[in-house]
Amino acid sequence: MTLARRTIRTATEALCRTLQAPIHIRQLVRQVVESLGIEERRTTEASVREVLGRLRWMVAAGRGWYVPARLALDGKAIRLRPPSTGWGRTLPLGQLEPFSGALEDAAVTDSQGRPLPRDVSVADADRLRREAAERARRQATEIVDFFLAEASRQRPLSPQEIRQLIDQLLERAAEERGNMLDRPAATEQPYLLPDEWDDQADLVVRYHAASHSLRVSPEAPADRDEARIEEEDRRFCDFVVSRLRSGYSVPLHGLVLESYAQLPGFGDYPGSPPHLAVRRDPRIYVVTRGSSSRVDDITNPALARADDIALLGQIQRWQAQSDAAHEAASRQRRAHLARTLPERIRQHLRELALDLDEVEQRLGLGEDWMQPPTQGRAPTDAGLPIPASPTVEGAGQLPANEAVLARWETALRQQGLSDRVRARKVGHLQVLAQYLAWGRDFPPIGLLEAAGVHLTTFFFGTYVRRFTCSPTDAQTFTQDVRDFYRWAEEQGLVPDSRFAEVPYRLRRHLAERIRLYCALDPDEPDWEPLFEALFTSGPL
Repeated sequence: MTLARRTIRTATEALCRTLQAPIHIRQLVRQVVESLGIEERRTTEASVREVLGRLRWMVAAGRGWYVPARLALDGKAIRLRPPSTGWGRTLPLGQLEPFSGALEDAAVTDSQGRPLPRDVSVADADRLRREAAERARRQATEIVDFFLAEASRQRPLSPQEIRQLIDQLLERAAEERGNMLDRPAATEQPYLLPDEWDDQADLVVRYHAASHSLRVSPEAPADRDEARIEEEDRRFCDFVVSRLRSGYSVPLHGLVLESYAQLPGFGDYPGSPPHLAVRRDPRIYVVTRGSSSRVDDITNPALARADDIALLGQIQRWQAQSDAAHEAASRQRRAHLARTLPERIRQHLRELALDLDEVEQRLGLGEDWMQPPTQGRAPTDAGLPIPASPTVEGAGQLPANEAVLARWETALRQQGLSDRVRARKVGHLQVLAQYLAWGRDFPPIGLLEAAGVHLTTFFFGTYVRRFTCSPTDAQTFTQDVRDFYRWAEEQGLVPDSRFAEVPYRLRRHLAERIRLYCALDPDEPDWEPLFEALFTSGPL
């Protein structure tokens, strides 16, 4: 049965990707069974409908009709309202939902078709997803540690307590899985908006199927047609109310896509953002999750009929129980962390000092290995002059950095590394170059002027506190920095690369420092002494 369901899923998806017009469910079922060479059964149509419901890029276009989103949204637009503080020159990809999710890999451009650049100072999506997975693992471990500690002090766990533990673990895992998978767009690098755009202007995002792109253009408040916006809001809310059934709540994003496919002319001129329009309609009840600030909970809430008293009572009781359970579990975790965190910090600093001494001995480093060289570097015989005091230009990127990173990327390509690995390695060194040119902890320098003190201060201080990082990323970041300086020594660009080996060999302690820093709670009274102990009491 599982094999048949998978085969139907594969065939349905393959057929839907070739569609150039809406298709009825009966016609699609016939094509699916013909392509598979099987007979239609009583449950075949239900299986095909289930597959269609899971394809974000297929939209219900009426009773039994379905259409790909690239066809339903062609020429249609959605409006984005700026935050209270303005756009700040950045556009998070999560703001483009549900268009970006339904249109998969559509490019994001300005009104002239020029791609909007990405903000490279924000970590890439893969790194953030790994961070979310690591956070889920850490939180689950904390719950287990708490219950085991309680059991060791009092008595063995009862079956009921074990069931409660499992429920909490599953609930936490589901929440983190939702953060990672249900709204992947929200974790992508934001787009950079042109400087000349008004920071308080609406953004109109229109899809062009011919170029498979989402074109973004600003619309100043004075240029808005408020009457048309109000009419579009009324049409959308009427459609939403017609789709809400008694006893059920429905996610907003699915209804948004259906409205574009089923309402004639809807989206030619965009109304208000959908999540704002439904909140103003008294016929619609917006199901919220307490004080949640997740992007998906705000822009894609569940909707119910405001006159469905029975359902609203169930929702409110569930919310009260869920909030109480989360608060109780949070108090238990905070109490457990408060008991164990000081000792964990002391142990971390002790082990770091011991391992640092061992690494220094193994590498043969002298007492002054962390200090930068006093003399400027002479021009190299490789044709890349490195000035003793290079000038910082633009956004903190040194000309020498750009040149040397381009050469390193060429060397990585010659080694046969994949595009993804090359991009990760170069991206990590670009982040380090931005830090070195920042000039906050040290005078601005280039990559080839860095010394041990620069790398240890970055990794064990600034990287932990100010960059989006994770224990997993710490390993690859330190490895990429080590590989770069090894290559630079081979090319004669630096006299000695051993200083770059130290953070990599201490990567286990760097990952632990990240975990300890994430466990610090600024609302706790002992936060400041613990913070000081973590970052000022150790050898690094």
